[in-house]
Amino acid sequence: MNRRSKRSRWLIIGAAAVVIAIAVLLFVGYSSGNSPQAPSSTASSNDSTSSSTYSPYTPASASPTPPTATDLQGYIPAEFDGYTWDPSDDDPTAMEAGAVTASSGTFQSDDQALLANLAEWSSVEEAAAFAQQRGEDENPGQTPLVDGDINSGAGHYWYYALDDQTGMIYWYFGTFTGQLRGDPQSVQEFFLGFPR
Repeated sequence: MNRRSKRSRWLIIGAAAVVIAIAVLLFVGYSSGNSPQAPSSTASSNDSTSSSTYSPYTPASASPTPPTATDLQGYIPAEFDGYTWDPSDDDPTAMEAGAVTASSGTFQSDDQALLANLAEWSSVEEAAAFAQQRGEDENPGQTPLVDGDINSGAGHYWYYALDDQTGMIYWYFGTFTGQLRGDPQSVQEFFLGFPR
């Protein structure tokens, strides 16, 4: 056998060994639970509602970052991202459940109206329990399409899509709770940018 064919044979054997080593490393990494997680789908392929824009990944943080607002009036922006807050009344559901203060109204833009209920609570635990329970009560038998932490654990949100292609999101952030209802894409975009 000539020198060139021996060299080619060793190159092929070396390349095969590298491929096998990579395959073994990937297999060992996946079987030990270190596999990368694919983003989960937030809507089925036959679901006509807008898919969620929420990231399925919540980055780790040393500690949760609480809201900077000290009361409900400071938490609700009068104007935000082309929307103007138009309060209409107290939120009776939140007030009956023990909220310190609560407000219902509409975040209105030139072409969208997002209905909102916002409240302040005495404790984070009360806020968390109310937001989650309200979502469950107003969407019986449904599972949120997506939910996740806000500011690494300072709050949490639950997003539902209704049959009439309306998006609903419920959240608590520190001692504040919120509910937003409207066009699914508008609800998601508004919430993602909502001051925190």
